[in-house]
Amino acid sequence: MSVQKKDAQEAYHLLYIQNKDSRLDFETFKETVINDPLIKYKIMGYSKIDKEAYYVAVYVNKDGEEIDHKFYVRKIDDEWKIVF
Repeated sequence: MSVQKKDAQEAYHLLYIQNKDSRLDFETFKETVINDPLIKYKIMGYSKIDKEAYYVAVYVNKDGEEIDHKFYVRKIDDEWKIVF
């Protein structure tokens, strides 16, 4: 919902950048959130890996492009994060 509301700061807080060489810095993320509007999303299901990790299947309609995406979600420091 943070992405849909274009609240890049809040949405970025939900990410855990596992790959330290990743180019997904805040400014790049913010630009994407603003320029590629998220029209709608729907959580289609999930599969449990263990008590602190899941794969979550999500249908995304982003700027008219429909995508089925699977996110890896993990509890890190007592918060659920999307791992990249």
